[in-house]
Amino acid sequence: MPLQHLSAWGYTMPWLVFCLLIAYSKATTDCAPPPITVPVGNVTLSNQNLRRGVEVAVGSPPQPFAFMPGWRSNNTYLYGTDGHCQDSSWSALACTTYRGGNYDGSASKTQTTPSKDAYPPDHSPFNEMEYVADTLRLNTDTSIANFPMGVVINDLEQQGYYPQMTLGVGSNSSLLHALKASGKIASRTFSFFAGRFGGVASAQIDGAMAFGGYDKAKVTGKKYTLPLTSGTACDTNMVVTITDIELNFPNGTDVSLFEGSRSESITACIAPSLPVFINIPLDPYFTRWLEVSDDRLDISDLDRSHGLNFWNMRYRPGQTPFSGDVTLKFVPGLTVRIPNDLLVVPETDIHLSSGAIVTNSSGPNLLVNSMQNVNALDMAALGTTFLSAAYLMVNQDAGQFSLWAANPTKESDLVAVDPNGQEVEASCTARPSSSASKPSSSSSSSLSTSSSSSGGEAGSPDGSTKQSGSPDSPGSVAGLPTSVVIGVAVGAVAAGAVIGAVVFWLLRRKKKAAASAGVAGADASGSSDGGWARGANGLYEAHGEPWTKPLHEVDGKSLSAEMPASLPAYYPRVSQSPRVRYEMG
Repeated sequence: MPLQHLSAWGYTMPWLVFCLLIAYSKATTDCAPPPITVPVGNVTLSNQNLRRGVEVAVGSPPQPFAFMPGWRSNNTYLYGTDGHCQDSSWSALACTTYRGGNYDGSASKTQTTPSKDAYPPDHSPFNEMEYVADTLRLNTDTSIANFPMGVVINDLEQQGYYPQMTLGVGSNSSLLHALKASGKIASRTFSFFAGRFGGVASAQIDGAMAFGGYDKAKVTGKKYTLPLTSGTACDTNMVVTITDIELNFPNGTDVSLFEGSRSESITACIAPSLPVFINIPLDPYFTRWLEVSDDRLDISDLDRSHGLNFWNMRYRPGQTPFSGDVTLKFVPGLTVRIPNDLLVVPETDIHLSSGAIVTNSSGPNLLVNSMQNVNALDMAALGTTFLSAAYLMVNQDAGQFSLWAANPTKESDLVAVDPNGQEVEASCTARPSSSASKPSSSSSSSLSTSSSSSGGEAGSPDGSTKQSGSPDSPGSVAGLPTSVVIGVAVGAVAAGAVIGAVVFWLLRRKKKAAASAGVAGADASGSSDGGWARGANGLYEAHGEPWTKPLHEVDGKSLSAEMPASLPAYYPRVSQSPRVRYEMG
């Protein structure tokens, strides 16, 4: 080839490669896997009692459990047949209800022992576990085989704040990593709506947790997005600024708790698994709440709940409970109104003998925790009840979270979200495989899909239904949609162009090096890792930064900065016995 042509090709090639890569990127991002949704509601446990939580099953045959999301945990944790309930008056049935179930590994045909590098590190006390690997069933269509989980070996000293099994969705979540690495979700995004569980049964609505996106039917109004903020007293990294807390009374009167306050706003931590609507300081906010309420009570007139709404305020028999709603206003403009039937609820506990959930309406709970004494200066917090009126989405890839006002509906309209936080309207789903694949070196678990509603067909080791072959749909290859096939084709062309460009560049570099006497050659000290640090378990991955990162550096911070205490600051410590049980009916 003449030198002038070679030179022109050298200038043209980068532009051609750039255009082809842009086309490839667009073709392969036109669609995304639809989010995986899991119900949040009353789960029937092995003791035939109900416990509210995220309904997920483990093992083969499947054992149903009521999990709560572990917003500061990277791993998923189970309580075994010994639930480590410290109250000796509890029966085994009551302990099972309290923990959201009891995992019996000996009853599962698919339990194995994972290697130590199969799961990410976690902070105390969640680093003291016995690990097993078993099938995790998110719903009837999606299960993860050989998924590593910790089995609790002692009481985690979480008191009544966080007593249930944990579905870890922290910054290096093994669950989110497994779902994304298998191509079942587009990004390490998850969403949570707690549902409506107060008031009369007819008004109750199950919530939902979605992986890989959110449920558009369950939101209303504008979306507000904020960055995840580390290095604060908020261990979930979701910090918001509240500009007003307004009490809305039935007669139409609205009273601000900020009137007379020296501050125009307060910061709060969103702690979705905390069994409360809000933690706020006694002075001045909760004192004013009591002063403008019907009975004009003093804090000394109220008790504390020792039931499932642990450490919330409890009215005494004969007192008039708060009768209004509450409206929260946030920077940069979100407004959320919490109706009264979510704020004032019966005292709810677990029967000592039967393990059944029981209620007592004579001393109802106000789902507010007044922070006082040693906790007076703690950061305010918004708990589970807040997410009955608001909808939350977290994108660990983008390092951000989003809030909407919730639309409590049974309808569903799932929308996928990519690693950059952008919505992907079109869905593309690979055809379900006939069986779970073996774990690869980059992932300790494999994910399968099935149409079975329970244990699946006999002979399937993970309980999933065997799928028979079927012809591919028109315009698809192996069950993939046309847009993906086009993307692969364009990608092949782009890859060829890139290889050609690299070869041409290397030839020119070699030619220049030979022609330049005394000029040093290429720097041989550069790392083949392309700038990524190499950890004990392999290279960093540029997408999603999974948990193969070395222990001394997690998200750019020292490990010690990622290791909060057993309970965060906004969980008031209770010096007396945390669980006082009363027989109720």
